[in-house]
Amino acid sequence: MKKFNSMVRSSSKSGTPTPQPASAQTERQTGTKNPFGDESSSENLPSRQFTDLSVSASPAPPAFSSTAPLSNQSSHSTVNVINEKGGSSVATVGSGDENDLLVQRLQAWKHLVKALSAYLSNLADHYSNMAKSLIKVNQSLVTNQVDAQYFLPSHAGGVFDFTEGISAQSKTLSERYAILAKFFSEDIIPNLQSLRKEIKNTVSQYQKNAKDAYSSVNKYQKLIDEEVSKLSKAIDNIFRGQLKNDPWLSKQAIEKNIQKRSGADKAFYETIQSEISKLRSFDISLAERFSKLVYEYTNKIALSILPNDNNSVVFLTQIQNLQPNVEWDAFANKFGSLISQPMGITAEASSVDLNYPHKDNKMIQIVKSGPLERQKGIIKTFTLSNIVITEAGFLHSFPKSDTHMQGDPDTSIYLVRATVEPGSNNTFVVKVPSGYPGKGTNTFRATSQTATTGWINAIQSKIETQHIDQTS
Repeated sequence: MKKFNSMVRSSSKSGTPTPQPASAQTERQTGTKNPFGDESSSENLPSRQFTDLSVSASPAPPAFSSTAPLSNQSSHSTVNVINEKGGSSVATVGSGDENDLLVQRLQAWKHLVKALSAYLSNLADHYSNMAKSLIKVNQSLVTNQVDAQYFLPSHAGGVFDFTEGISAQSKTLSERYAILAKFFSEDIIPNLQSLRKEIKNTVSQYQKNAKDAYSSVNKYQKLIDEEVSKLSKAIDNIFRGQLKNDPWLSKQAIEKNIQKRSGADKAFYETIQSEISKLRSFDISLAERFSKLVYEYTNKIALSILPNDNNSVVFLTQIQNLQPNVEWDAFANKFGSLISQPMGITAEASSVDLNYPHKDNKMIQIVKSGPLERQKGIIKTFTLSNIVITEAGFLHSFPKSDTHMQGDPDTSIYLVRATVEPGSNNTFVVKVPSGYPGKGTNTFRATSQTATTGWINAIQSKIETQHIDQTS
């Protein structure tokens, strides 16, 4: 295809005048121009040219969206969620960006862990300050020696024993507060921070894997969109009488990339489902470890400060009874439609019956195709090739290995201005005047006289049909 396009571009450049072939004289007589010349030449063409070829003059419809699944061109189900700014945003699964539900789920976990960590940090500071304050408060219970001489000494059963008891109780409280502060700061909070870091790393890894997987989908979709644009332009150029590109080549490129996009969709779907499975396991583990830390905190408070507190007992029982998978299962059930179809792509994603602009246009159809030997090289040897003749009036030759004819053609011949003549030994010659793709003599060989006649008739039909269309 690159060779064909470069040939077309080179043929349209102005240069030193060359002797005009017979076909050029015909152009002057009929008033038609070389469609491979400058676009301005189309102004002299009759407006009815090619109108019998089912080519629409209206603008081509836009290419389908890069976010649409191949298995279904309609928009996939969406869910609106509340964002951090208090507004509403459309959620996705598999995009790996801030709108991805799985990212948002992990971020919500991170915020929850951060909130508890901040609470316990403040609580640890509070208990630490209380422990220090109680030590200072104890100093107010010290009795001076002047007053002490009028009472029984300590531990003698007098009132001084009261102040000693209060002081001892205050000291015990101070120690307990200090122990709680240390327990929170050195045990619970570091574990919560570790969980938060683990969540952050999991988010980063998921985002990378999701974006890497979806990049292939985007890559092939962009190629499809580019070729759809080329196809639409080629069809419009045919309507204007400017056959600068064969739309069939764009159609082949579209279908090749559709197949690749289908494969990318399948790989993406499998990747995201694998990621979802890993995130489910991580989420359950996260819930289990988070519950354990909350239990340790609550139990420590109950034993140290709130012994025999009924609310604490009930709360501890609730924590113990919590099933680690209950939160994930509820999340997966709530957003099941998105999780089962990441970015709208399903397990059955396929390129079958995929529509695109001009898919059914006559000008991208094939007149004849099959294996044929073509004379090539300096020594003019016959080499087996895959040949196709298109409705737009082109003959393309592909290597025999390119059975689907979706690569770049070895050569492209513009048949409209060509002549075809039978030769000996099942050969035939296609001659193309200067200024057109495939200019010069092109020799082909079939396997039988019947096959040769079939190819000649197909070529001749395009020469005659297109001549009639361009001169009528």
